[in-house]
Amino acid sequence: MPNLVAVSNSAHAGFTVDEIRANSVLAGSQLIPVVPVEFSQLATEMPIVLTKHGDTGQFCPVALTGFDSHENLLCNEQGWQTIVVPLQAQRQPFFIGQDDKNSTDEYTICFDSNSELVSANGGGQRIFSDAGADTEFFARKKQVLGALLAGEQHSQQLISRLLEYQLIQPMRVDIKFESGKSTQLNGLYTVDRQALSALTEAQLKTLQQEQLLEAIYAILISQGQIYRLIELRNKRDLSTAA
Repeated sequence: MPNLVAVSNSAHAGFTVDEIRANSVLAGSQLIPVVPVEFSQLATEMPIVLTKHGDTGQFCPVALTGFDSHENLLCNEQGWQTIVVPLQAQRQPFFIGQDDKNSTDEYTICFDSNSELVSANGGGQRIFSDAGADTEFFARKKQVLGALLAGEQHSQQLISRLLEYQLIQPMRVDIKFESGKSTQLNGLYTVDRQALSALTEAQLKTLQQEQLLEAIYAILISQGQIYRLIELRNKRDLSTAA
């Protein structure tokens, strides 16, 4: 059970983060939540699809990184094997939380005190300098967390428009690998190309004004990256069989 604590330069002056291990923490994640601001870059590396949240049933955008549960063909123990890395991976091991004692909507940056990624006396990247200021490493993490926080609102706006304009359709992907094994991807959704092309000029203008049109096109363009995942899986299966 995670025990989130707020980061402070007084309580965590000498704390460090094992950046190598933090970079590989999502190596076992098949679906990684993403936000629209990163769609265009991620589309050059991995498929972006929609899935439904297990608890709420709400649609959410995710990056697909493998074909089996807990399979990530783009990340291993050495870290991400891509140029572009999802923000959810870049933020590790920090989280955004709200202080229950604070009645305002202010957020605070936290980490799991049970995590082996953060240490009081280990090696790695320091969170604070000797003077108590944020290190460049921690400042970057803050920027990523800020982008994710803003991106969550943009994601909700995107999903609302996709539903309103009836642009979401189920994906059915049947794959047969060179090893002879086959798989079927279920529970995933994408943008309906025909419905998109049938939108009125006013609807397209709304999507453009809300900075959603580029994200929608990025989802469609990214579908070709499924073939990259198939190639990586074939190579992995071949090396495992050798």
